[in-house]
This record gives sequence, structure tokens and C-alpha cells, in this order.
Amino acid sequence: MDRKAKQQLMLVIFPILPVLYRIYLLMRYCSQYLDGDQALMWYGTAVFGHLKFPEPCFFGQAYGSMIESLIAVPLYWIRVPFQFALPAATIFLSIVPFFYLSYKAYRKGNIKISLLILLCYIAMSWQWDILTSVPRALIGGFAFAVIGMEWLNMEDSGIKAFFGALLAYSGYIMTSSSIAIIGIGMLGFCLWIKKRKRNVLPAAGGFICGVLLQKLVKAFYLKNADYALHPEWGMQFEVKTLISNLKNIYNICAGFSPFWKLGGCVFIVAVLGAFILIIVKRYYKAGILLVAAVSGITLMLGLRKMNDYMEGSLLFGQLRMLLVVPYIIILILYFMTYYTEEEKPDFSLKTGGFLLILFIGLTVYKIFTFEVQMHNANSILYTDVFPVWKVSDVLRQEENVIDTARNNDIDVIVTDEGRETFGYALAAEYYGEFIFYNTTYDRRTWVYHKLLEPDNYKVLFVDFFGESSHTEMVHIAEMSVTDYIAERFGVYRNPYTQK
Repeated sequence: MDRKAKQQLMLVIFPILPVLYRIYLLMRYCSQYLDGDQALMWYGTAVFGHLKFPEPCFFGQAYGSMIESLIAVPLYWIRVPFQFALPAATIFLSIVPFFYLSYKAYRKGNIKISLLILLCYIAMSWQWDILTSVPRALIGGFAFAVIGMEWLNMEDSGIKAFFGALLAYSGYIMTSSSIAIIGIGMLGFCLWIKKRKRNVLPAAGGFICGVLLQKLVKAFYLKNADYALHPEWGMQFEVKTLISNLKNIYNICAGFSPFWKLGGCVFIVAVLGAFILIIVKRYYKAGILLVAAVSGITLMLGLRKMNDYMEGSLLFGQLRMLLVVPYIIILILYFMTYYTEEEKPDFSLKTGGFLLILFIGLTVYKIFTFEVQMHNANSILYTDVFPVWKVSDVLRQEENVIDTARNNDIDVIVTDEGRETFGYALAAEYYGEFIFYNTTYDRRTWVYHKLLEPDNYKVLFVDFFGESSHTEMVHIAEMSVTDYIAERFGVYRNPYTQK
């Protein structure tokens, strides 16, 4: 095999490794465990798969999105089970920005930066990997923001600048922390403005269209206030929150690295090393971007939203609000190609071999550490304070409940309080066959509206315990199902308004 063939083979292997690793995570964890948000994503795919679009944001709130559910629809149509289709959609969204910018850097002739961008995807912690693989509306907008910013920064391409700005702002509407990506992208745009003057007006037009789109979304929830069941945390800046998080900065940084207690040190040293290298190379504009990124992320630590997490939780931990950081890093790396795109640096087999060993070593190490977690009964994977159920238990009990419902001509299946995960999953798997509802905090406002009207219903109440379930049949006439629930159980859909 000649030198060129070896180079091409290496370049094929590099992107395959992260894909294989994510498939491993999908099969080992993401398709095996389920929480309420993921189950609601299942249901969203069933709804969208029947070409119904009841609200623009994540069901039951005036922010976030169901983009993962929408992307999973083609898989739903060909009958791929939800537990595989939804994580596959999330993984697709998480990996696309890395592959896209890596490919664009490769096309500019900068193979080293192309591989460094892929390395960023491999070098994150297994916690970050899980949070960017499970469908919980955490990362949906990042791909749109990254690709949008790359389009906007293309030289003399007004059309792409317009759609890039619109795409990026749409990403912000989907995931509010995407604003950090847009901020770095626009700063890069300003730093290299001489080559992009023709993009200014088209980009402004794209952002204006994005703002109008956001106003349409907000208008929906102003007109239909009860659709915003879940309150939105304010984005106010609090000095005490900033100070508290800065005191914990080592542990926060450790959340991005696979090296456990050393992770915080490794991450901080890597950022400082990158800054020193940039200064030595006299890449001053890239240095400005890095300083701006570090400053922006530091300010994010002071947002009130940073307190919206549970101690001892993976799925509802603090890391989920900082998942954007690697996407900022790869955008800065991509801007570095502006310095060297005409140099066409050679890709030596020695460099390629070293990076390949690094890629394989990190992948094997992460699989090993994750397997240790999977076999540790005290791991956060199992002790998460956020309720998580085994998919196998959910599917098994679903069959029992549906058999009971079919044999007794049930009209409505109501899941008891605290069992929303089972309720949403059941509604997704058997969409359209029954009316499904949860006794409290049901995010499907359109179902709530239907059950507000008194009717003659045979209702099956279900309590789910994991490996078992309990059912009770009730005939409700001359009063609404929601009134019956309030009268009997003393619970309401909205605990804040008791309605």
C-alpha cells in the first residue's frame, strides 16, 4: 500500500471511530433506560408521524423544541422501535456539527484542524456523551447554530449568509444556550469583516426573519397560555450564583473530561495551552475568539438557570446546561483554518499514526470506564435522583395494560401520579387506539382540553411499579375525567393553579 492510500485509509477510520462508540452507547445505555422527557419525545415522534403538530416548542412549555422527535419520524415510519429511533436522532444532531466543520476544514486543506475537531468529540467525558445521546431536548439547536454560523461566514455568499443567520437563530429558539455559538460566530464575522462585507445585509435579513419566527412562537403561547404548563427559569444574572460556581469551577470543568478527578486540571490546562499556542503563532484574532469564549462561558455560570439542577443527578445535573462548550471550541478551531487555508499543509503518516492511536486509546479507555459504571450498582447511572425506568419493564407492563384495556372496551387510560414516564411511553406505542392521560402535570394540553368536557367514558387507571403494574376500571359519566381525578385524588394537571 502506497503512502497516499495509507493516508486515505487513516482519514476514513477517524470519523468511523466516534460513530461506532456512539452506537455502543445507544445499545448499552440509551435504548435501555427511560425518563419522562425521553418518553415524551417518543410520544412526539408518534404525533408528528401522524402529521399533527399541536404546539411549536417542547410539549408543555414555551421554550425548547421537539426537533429530535421530528428527525426520528422517518425511522418511526419504517417501524424502528422508539428506544432506538430517538437516541439515533439525538446522536445524529450531536455529531453533525463536528463532522460538518471537520469536512469543511479538510476541504480547506487543513487536515490537522479537521482531525482536532473530531478529537474534540471523542475527548469529552462519558457524562457529556450520554447527555448528547439521550433525547431530552438538550442539544437540538446546536447543529443549526454551528452550521448557520459557517454559512454566514462564507466569503461573498449572500444567499448562504441569509439562510445561515436564519438557521442559527432558529437554533437559538430551539436551544437558548446556542446564543453562545452565535456570539462567537458573529465575533468571527466582525474580525474578518473585510472579506464578508457583501454578507452584512443578507445576514441582517436572516436574523430579522429569525426574530419574527420567535415572535410567532411566543404569540402562540400568549394566545394559548395553558399550553405553557412548565414555568421557564429566568435568565437573570446573579453575582452570588457566579461566585458559587466559580468556587466549584474545577468540578465543573471536570465534567467535560474523561479523566475523573484529573479532568478539571486537564481541561483547564488544555485551554491555557491553546491560548499560549495561539499567541506564539500570532493568531491574534483566534486569541480574541478564545478570550471571548472563556469570558462568555464564565458569565453563563452566573445565570439563575445554572441553579436549575439536582445534586447527584446525571440527566438533570448542572453539566446539561453547559453542553454547548465543545461546540464553541470547534467553531474557534474552524476559524483557525482562515490562517492556513492557502498553505495546504502536508499530512504526515507519523502525525496521522499518533492521532489514530490517540483516537483509539481514548475510545477504548472511555468504553472501559463506562463499563465500570455499568457494573457499579452505586453508579449515578442507577442512583440518579431523577426517575429513570428500564425500557424492558416499561414495554412488558404496557402489553399487560393494553390487553386489559382491549378486553374491557376502555376509552381512556389514565396513569397515576409520578408515573408520567410510563404514561407517555404507553401513549406513544399505542397512539390513536385510546385516549391517554396522566393524573397530574400532563404536558399534552390538547388531551387535557378534550377530557375537560363531560362524557360517558370507561376509564382504566394504571399504577406502574417497574416490574409490575396495577389497574382499576371506573365508569365516569356526567362529569369530566379531570374533575373526577381532582375530586377523587385531590391532584390537578397544573399544581400551581390547581386546574
